[in-house]
Amino acid sequence: MGSLALLSVLIAVRAFPEMRSLDAKLSELCQRIFEETQLLVPGPLQIELDRLLREASPRATVRERFYYGHQLKILAQNGWFISIWNTPLAWLNPLATLFTTGQKETANRRLRIHFNQQADGIEAHLAKVYLKRRLILQKAFRAHRNRDYELSVPVFLIQADGIAREITGIHRLSIYSRKDSKLKRLKQFVDSIIIQETQRQVLEVVLMETPLNVSTGNPILLKRLLNRHEVLHGVETGYASATNSCRAISWLQYVDYFWQAKDFAGQKRELVEKPDSH
Repeated sequence: MGSLALLSVLIAVRAFPEMRSLDAKLSELCQRIFEETQLLVPGPLQIELDRLLREASPRATVRERFYYGHQLKILAQNGWFISIWNTPLAWLNPLATLFTTGQKETANRRLRIHFNQQADGIEAHLAKVYLKRRLILQKAFRAHRNRDYELSVPVFLIQADGIAREITGIHRLSIYSRKDSKLKRLKQFVDSIIIQETQRQVLEVVLMETPLNVSTGNPILLKRLLNRHEVLHGVETGYASATNSCRAISWLQYVDYFWQAKDFAGQKRELVEKPDSH
């Protein structure tokens, strides 16, 4: 390993304890800022602000797309998914560095700790938003805490599919499908709820081919990575691990992020369409 790569790994490892202590505060702050600016800025002013921001820094936008998109892809290729609310974007570079410099076990351990810490909040939110799924989700999270990963993993994967159908309103559309026609409809939905460039990078991960959504035999499906097809069709029986259960939780909360994005997009449309009352 080169000296520069080694330095990146050391920085990433040493930075994580401090990042973990700031995790909850950063996530809460990001959500509050986003909510309050979207609700307080009048519709016409919001449109003008969006236009000015796009024109002011086109180069920054291009860099941002490559920067976050590349790191999010690395995480997804290793079975992990993040949303803006539950995982600070500041984590992306350290995590991606660990995965690409031979430190996968360290990265998996960091993310396992992170999503175990987030599990209570994720469960509470999901139970509140998806009432008809509350009992199923509660039992799945209980199985996760009891280390019954044989039970928690498939239920998380199944419920993520159902939740995605609720959010998109397209009941015949499986979020796992890689068929061109299904991907086209999914992309149309994603495009309809995007209101900001960083958010785009997070949401468009769902359109990527990842170990989670490919079919058996795909070359990107490496050993020990979670795959929905193999788990739910009984092909793979060795999926039960703490890491895979946490990966499934990361996927579940990522899918739920589409509900939050859809909600904010709806609020923004209302502001744009509403006459300025100020």
